[in-house]
Order: sequence, then structure tokens, then C-alpha cells
Amino acid sequence: MNQIRLKPKKILPNNMKISVTNRQKKRLPVRKVKALVEDILRKEGKAGEISIVLGDDELLCELNKRFLKKDEPTDVLAFPLGDIGEVIVSVDMAERYAKENGKSLLEEMGILISHGILHILGYKHSEIMRKKEVEYAQIMCQC
Repeated sequence: MNQIRLKPKKILPNNMKISVTNRQKKRLPVRKVKALVEDILRKEGKAGEISIVLGDDELLCELNKRFLKKDEPTDVLAFPLGDIGEVIVSVDMAERYAKENGKSLLEEMGILISHGILHILGYKHSEIMRKKEVEYAQIMCQC
């Protein structure tokens, strides 16, 4: 008789809510994105509500123009909102970066998502921030 083993469902702490919205055409592993965000918040000792939006160049260009007065696409935008905030990533740019840097799309997305979250948490561009981005991005590449 075969026994079926069910993986226990991950329960987030009551004070942590993660939402991921895919607003572009490519199918992406939302579970991996959520796992990345959860891991970053736990390791950084933060909790709250965070929204990750996976967009395209058109969306990022529109938001960049509206909020930063720059009429061009960007790779990531981060908005602190209340207890954490919102990160919007251009999957188009992540795809180009992956090809240019010889990395996978998931790894580049992990770097960009991490970059946005770390900015929301107060990090400024630095070698420490860059190392954390690369370290956290590895979560996206795990099965």
C-alpha cells in the first residue's frame, strides 16, 4: 500500500502578507517569487504587506514617467507604502540582462526583486546591497 505524503502548507506569520501580480505575457513561477520575498523579509527581520508586480517595459515606462518624470522604461521601481510597500519589475529588462550577463531569467528577476525590496527596507546602493541581491537571487534558482 502506497502512502501519500503531503507537504505541509507554508503559513506566513499574521503580520506578513505577500502578493504577486503578473501583468505581462510570460508565465512565471509565482511561488518562487513569493518564497524569495518571504526569505528576504525573514532574514532582514521585517514583516508587513508587500506587493510584487511583474510587468513589461511599457508598464515600467508609464510608471517611471508618472512618478519619476522620466520618459523611459526602467528595470525596477520600489515604493515604500506603510509597513513595507510595492516593487514593480520589468520582466522584459530582466530578460535582456539575463542574455547580456549569461544568467537565467529567474536569477535576473531575483536580483531585481531583491534590489527593490532592499531599497524599501532602507538600503542604498553599495557593495553590501549588491552582495545581498546576488545571495537572495539564488532562492529563485532553487527547485
